[in-house]
Amino acid sequence: KSIETLPSPQAYLNRGYIKDEMKDYYGAIKDYTLSIQAAEDSDEIQAEGYYNRALSYESIKNYKEALKDYDYAISLNATNPDYYAQRAILRAKHGFLQEALTDIEKSIQLEPEFEGFKQIRNEIKKLVQQSEQEIKQTVNVASQGESKVTTSATKTTNFIASADENMKNG
Repeated sequence: KSIETLPSPQAYLNRGYIKDEMKDYYGAIKDYTLSIQAAEDSDEIQAEGYYNRALSYESIKNYKEALKDYDYAISLNATNPDYYAQRAILRAKHGFLQEALTDIEKSIQLEPEFEGFKQIRNEIKKLVQQSEQEIKQTVNVASQGESKVTTSATKTTNFIASADENMKNG
């Protein structure tokens, strides 16, 4: 109840973290939003609010809002490598591999000693190569008059699991 009488951006962030841990993603989104609003004069806290809200949006599969919030977090704090890495993972999950590669390269530039970012980059590069091979195969098949198209759903699923694990273990 004291959080209601003294609105502290950090208190809202902390309550959002707890709600996230309890898998109350909608409640977490609400608290992160309150934190962002209460932190008008702190780019760092606002960036953290946007970043964490993006993670919650991903948890409820609202990827459009998650991407917007990662963009806002980066615009407010362009030196946090985790923001770029999470946006890279989101972009890779949805097939935006070149953009994902650009983001993860930025993470590595900002924190070159973190091996998890390098592992994510390697996974994204594998997806880029596989995608290019599938395009060539599809073009070859199409030129032969067939309509066979391949997908990389399994490869993408494996990437997601690997990238999420790298961020957790980092």
